[in-house]
Amino acid sequence: MIRSLVKELLHYINLDIRRYSIVNSHDLRRRKVLDLLGIDLVLDVGANSGQYAKMLRKDGYNGKILSFEPISTVYNELKKVHWPDRKQLVAYTGVVLVAVTIVGLIIWVFDQGLSFLITKLFEAFA
Repeated sequence: MIRSLVKELLHYINLDIRRYSIVNSHDLRRRKVLDLLGIDLVLDVGANSGQYAKMLRKDGYNGKILSFEPISTVYNELKKVHWPDRKQLVAYTGVVLVAVTIVGLIIWVFDQGLSFLITKLFEAFA
């Protein structure tokens, strides 16, 4: 009786409570279908601000996602959102590692040069 009363009140404010089951999860079913069929490209037509693409990435999808939005104002907002795929992420990571290595080497060279100069100054005035 209390359960039905609560359900009725929640329906009144447009809410529905259901038991969550990982076996019956929409996310799990979508992931299984994408994996089973080997889908490596998803077309997101009417992409709005990229919510579906974000959800796919969160669920572990690593393929390409092409998002289209015919409404220009929404499209301009969609252009601001970019979720790199696995290939891009690996490339970006490589660029960062190379840049950090180069900067580290430059700092090391300056440090060695300054250490050498300071040592020579102390030897000269000591």
